[in-house]
Amino acid sequence: MSHDIERDAREDREDATKWRQRTRGGTLQDYFERSEKSGCIDFSLRIVRTKDGLLDFYIHPSGMDGETGDFHVSGAFVTNVPDGLGAGSDRPVVPGLSGSK
Repeated sequence: MSHDIERDAREDREDATKWRQRTRGGTLQDYFERSEKSGCIDFSLRIVRTKDGLLDFYIHPSGMDGETGDFHVSGAFVTNVPDGLGAGSDRPVVPGLSGSK
């Protein structure tokens, strides 16, 4: 039985490693850790309802230059949106308006 527990734990670690590689450092936790290292602990966050009715958000350091992160929300899950495709990209947040960041 302990063999099964060890195998399950190993598989969980492998799954976490694969997830980390797949997201290429793009998790919300990764974003916060990078920001904290550069001295940023305060953020501005804007939510955007997509045309499909889904919720996205972008987050940027408040009052200072820094990385803007784009994320998609689904229930308790937050996933990274590839560069240039998210709410923080140059596409208009509100249809008909020029892009805003």
